[in-house]
Amino acid sequence: MIKKLLLASTAVLLLSIASFAAHAATFDFTTPNRILATSFAMEEDGILLTVTAAYFNNDGTAHDGSPQVITDSNGLGVTNHWEDDEITGGHNYNDLAIFEFSEEVKLESVTFSNWDNNDEFTLFVGDLSTFLGTGFEEDHNFSENNYVNMIFGIGAFDGGWFGDNFMIKSMSVSSISAVPLPSSVILFGGALVGLGWISRRKMKLGKSALNA
Repeated sequence: MIKKLLLASTAVLLLSIASFAAHAATFDFTTPNRILATSFAMEEDGILLTVTAAYFNNDGTAHDGSPQVITDSNGLGVTNHWEDDEITGGHNYNDLAIFEFSEEVKLESVTFSNWDNNDEFTLFVGDLSTFLGTGFEEDHNFSENNYVNMIFGIGAFDGGWFGDNFMIKSMSVSSISAVPLPSSVILFGGALVGLGWISRRKMKLGKSALNA
């Protein structure tokens, strides 16, 4: 009986802990190949992502427009009719990839390809009115930041003679929609632990009395 109580209480407590655990998903843009689309959708671990091509001005103002998205073995790019397949910064016309998720997520990390020493990336969070600026490094880890939203934007900025240009290999996010178990269930689990401890204590005391 005691073992059953302890096992049940342990299961309840483990479930309550697991309910708070973040659900992580990594979106790999290196496969399959997608040719010149305004947007595309993909799903990982129950999280739906829609990627759309856009552009932004040097002042950080984002716009919908004529760019198109493409994916190949190097990753995700944004192209215009006079540009290559990379996400490229140009004078007053900077490529931008918009990532819209089906739920609020925390941005964890982004990895890149076709990156050189002069490149940096630009980050937007939210409805793209929040321009966090340029200067973010390659294969950036955002786990220490609290960038939580349904919409993010990654773009290349015109840096003068050496504009930024790169492709995005992957993006990792974690879901924040995990719902904790009701407090009554957690209290019940704690009560089971308490009962198990009391029963075991009584048995030990009874054995001590018999041996006395």
